[in-house]
Amino acid sequence: KKKGAVKDREDETQSPLQAVVLTDSFEKRFSPISYERPKALFPVVTVPVLDYTLECLALSGVQEVLVFIRGHESKFSAYFASRKWNRYMKVQLVIARQAQSTGDALRELDARSLISGDFILIDGDVVSNLDISRIVEEHKARRVKDKNAIMTMVYKTVPSNHRCRTKNNNIVTAFDSKTSQLLHYEVMKPDAKHAVFDTEIFAEHESLQIRYDLLDCHIAVCSPDVLMLFTDNFDWQSLQLDFIKGILTSEILGNTLFVSVISREYAGRLDNLAAYDAVSMDILRRWTHPLVPECNLVGETNFLYSRPGIYKEDGVVLAQTCKLGVDTVIGSDTHIGDKTQIARTVVGRNCRIGANVTLEGSYLWDNVTVGDNVKITGAVLCDGVNVMANAVVPAGCVLSFNVVVGEGHKVEPYARLTCTTAVQDDDDEDDDEAWADDPDFEDDRAAGEVFQSEPSQVGPNGSGRKWTPGEFEDGSEQNSIVFKGGEPDEEYEESDSDGTSVGDADDECPGTVREMAETVLRGVSAGHDIDNIALEVNAIKFAHDLSFGDCGCVVLPALLDTVDDSLPQRALVAEIKKLIGKWKQLLLRFIKTNEKGPDQYFDQKLVIVALEKHCWETDVLRPVFHAIVHMLYDADVLSEEAILEWADDADGRDEMGDVFHKQCQRLVTWLQEAESDDDSEG
Repeated sequence: KKKGAVKDREDETQSPLQAVVLTDSFEKRFSPISYERPKALFPVVTVPVLDYTLECLALSGVQEVLVFIRGHESKFSAYFASRKWNRYMKVQLVIARQAQSTGDALRELDARSLISGDFILIDGDVVSNLDISRIVEEHKARRVKDKNAIMTMVYKTVPSNHRCRTKNNNIVTAFDSKTSQLLHYEVMKPDAKHAVFDTEIFAEHESLQIRYDLLDCHIAVCSPDVLMLFTDNFDWQSLQLDFIKGILTSEILGNTLFVSVISREYAGRLDNLAAYDAVSMDILRRWTHPLVPECNLVGETNFLYSRPGIYKEDGVVLAQTCKLGVDTVIGSDTHIGDKTQIARTVVGRNCRIGANVTLEGSYLWDNVTVGDNVKITGAVLCDGVNVMANAVVPAGCVLSFNVVVGEGHKVEPYARLTCTTAVQDDDDEDDDEAWADDPDFEDDRAAGEVFQSEPSQVGPNGSGRKWTPGEFEDGSEQNSIVFKGGEPDEEYEESDSDGTSVGDADDECPGTVREMAETVLRGVSAGHDIDNIALEVNAIKFAHDLSFGDCGCVVLPALLDTVDDSLPQRALVAEIKKLIGKWKQLLLRFIKTNEKGPDQYFDQKLVIVALEKHCWETDVLRPVFHAIVHMLYDADVLSEEAILEWADDADGRDEMGDVFHKQCQRLVTWLQEAESDDDSEG
């Protein structure tokens, strides 16, 4: 018996490392785009997101990949015919058109007996630079000791307000601190105020971690038992809601789940349009290194990088007077016209952008045409879209394939436009079900069904209709590139010809401010030391030609955002005091005293004004502004002179200045008296 067990382990060791890629989300968050192209083939920085997933698997030493699809067979076949993945690993398509859930997909895999040992389970929209082979080895070592350890799931440490943390990924977990065994998993509702735990887990485990700062990476290492369990439990549909819950609550099965928490590596997925934007920006801001554009590791690309944050392929034609801002990508053979301004935008290949166009925070796929004097803000434009001259595409819009917006027409905010014919029964369609591959749909077209354009939505010379979400489809404003109330500034971020930003960091460079704030938040959340965070902030500072004061105006509010705002006021002040003490040296690197002269304390005053604004906009911080200023003074971050000069400026300036000047009156009076005593002694 012992020899047999040893032989089983040897066979498992010798079998090739397999991965299962689920290309279908079985959800409806990308309609109507995903009716014409599967989400796994959506371009992310001009490359299909599936390329990133497969590159991650290749770098992790995977030898065989089973790609599960249930529609769009022709598109996937064309994709793999154009790629060279079979040079590095064996790729096999597993087609099951009747599958309606993740559970159905895994049951189909079990029925076909395609899995020979422990395997990686990953969604086809994951972007990650994680070496999963390390997790595989941990899982296998655990399995040698305990055959009931059937799955190891990967989670990433992120702040609770992280932009990739959507309502569908808002989870509370509890696991054993020593063994990493998962003991509690709960998906929190958006308005939930508390989580409910089984008290037995506290009695049975000496040390627990209860975490609200983890993001499910949708990467897991599984034993074949996982497939068999789905087969045995035919009502299990979701991995997160059914499988995990079933394992954790079952006293009969006896199986155990484990977690592997990453912090330095990157992992994100296209959970919805907001996540599409977040992952794209993370790639441009180099969190995914080495999977960044100019390394040209992913897909067939030839990007070159230029400061600050501009990526261009071969064959790009730029008018001399056009201006490219930070976080901008221009694909090959794209032409940009005179006086056009582009920032925080990805423009695909073979696009034609006219003169005096403004593109801000948007995603233009391939073969898009934009006429003169067009303004596009926070929108997605798919292949073949044509926006005629003087038109406006506002925040949150999605223009699906081949939509035409007529000359001078202003599209309704958050509208989703499509050129497909209406589907009679939305319930029969799913997020990644292909209309183009649906015989019934083709028959309707062949029978003479004519697409009816809606001039009220696209203008008299346009082509397209408004897509109306069906049941279970998410057409809400929250599922868009730009959230309401979070739209890009009306004032365009003006840039010089080399892309260098002009003006104050906070007012004129919202993308840079976001990047720096997120750098600080991620560094704190991941437990990075002061030197590492300062190094990353300095990199952004030099890239965008910012001052130390500009950086201080971002670093201090970002640190304050890490404090639990649900604490009572006294506890909140105590927590802020600890925070300032811990990160004092980081603050001192960017909140400095300048050379002697009239502007000696300018940077410090700038930071106090930024603190004013942050506290004014944050209800729990507004009443403790004076306490924060006092603590910064006690920590020698702010000088007496800077506080007094700020007080003179704030008094009578505006409502905010008057409120905070009044709050700080005792501190100001005390500093003035102390200064007077010093002068007397002198």
